[in-house]
Amino acid sequence: MADKEKFEQGREVVKRLFGDKRAAIIEENLGKFSPGFQEFVMDGFTIYDRPGLDWKMRSAVTIATLTATGRAQELVLHVRGGIRVGLTEEQIREIIMQVALYAGVPGSIEAFIVANKIFDKIKEEGTG
Repeated sequence: MADKEKFEQGREVVKRLFGDKRAAIIEENLGKFSPGFQEFVMDGFTIYDRPGLDWKMRSAVTIATLTATGRAQELVLHVRGGIRVGLTEEQIREIIMQVALYAGVPGSIEAFIVANKIFDKIKEEGTG
């Protein structure tokens, strides 16, 4: 796959996960930081289109990984993305609880705080 095609594929994944508005903000911010980094990140998102795992499973793994590594800022995006691809609030809560057992309670507490804020915001917006 040509680099431009892969970049466009990644861009479409980002739009599907985060919506057009958030995807545009992400792309703009990455481009301001570094066009090379923007390309690297967009190319990386093509992993969602690989066979073997559906988007819900990939999103669950991402939420678990971000929780375990204490990446709360990225978790904000990926909780929303998980909901967009079909994860329920209950599933997201269970993912975070599972991580607590294996990777630590403090990171999971932070993840619960982030996720609850997102759940509340989505209910306010009426988008979920």
